[in-house]
Amino acid sequence: MAKKRVAEKFDMQVKACPKPPPKNLGTIVKDVILMRDLRRSAFLYFWLLINIFVAKELIIKPLLIAQSIAPLVTHIADQNVKITCPLDGSFRFKPNATYINFTLAGNPRGYKIRALAAFTFLCSSEGSKGFCRINITVLLNGKEFFRLVRDEEIVASGGSQGTIEIPINRGGAWTNLIMKNNTLILLVTVAPILHNYGRGFADIRIGPVSLIVESLDTDADEVPDPVDNLEGNNQIIFLTSLILPLMLAIANEKLRPKL
Repeated sequence: MAKKRVAEKFDMQVKACPKPPPKNLGTIVKDVILMRDLRRSAFLYFWLLINIFVAKELIIKPLLIAQSIAPLVTHIADQNVKITCPLDGSFRFKPNATYINFTLAGNPRGYKIRALAAFTFLCSSEGSKGFCRINITVLLNGKEFFRLVRDEEIVASGGSQGTIEIPINRGGAWTNLIMKNNTLILLVTVAPILHNYGRGFADIRIGPVSLIVESLDTDADEVPDPVDNLEGNNQIIFLTSLILPLMLAIANEKLRPKL
């Protein structure tokens, strides 16, 4: 009898305090937005703040900086290298130089950079035999990264001409490039190696030297690669869009009071 009375009393309490019906999705969303459900609201607004910060750093800020980055810029050296080498044995070895200062507004890996140097060799001699060795050493921010040696034959009259292409951001040159100010220097030395001396001269001209700086857009999102952190962006967007909401949902379930 006592057990029956306790059971009847418990049934009366359950009927007096029935379990509320589950809320529909619209009610849950409204409660979260109006902060009636503090726990879920805190998770939602925290996630929104994270996304706002990510959008500012990965989208808005790069787009503002991108306005100052031209798709293609060409820099021209202020002076050309001109060397006249007599073929009578009186020439003295000495270096000549030309340089270009240029600025990178973003990550150097986001650019394709190359230098083009016009080259002309003219020779006029009487009885001279041998060749002129032309050594071109390229320095980037004070560090050597490229060298070219050309041997031009001494002839009675004539010569050669062409264009020397110098890849700037390939191989070890990546580590020499920096954001902001950079300096490219071409050191040119000429050494006549003659078997017979005679009258005449060799005229070497290098220049104009142009530096072509092209900003890339690998993923075609209209954000130049110098300010577009492709790998980092993908990782952060994946984290904030998928992993973080999943973690918040799991935490919400764990912290939900058990009835």
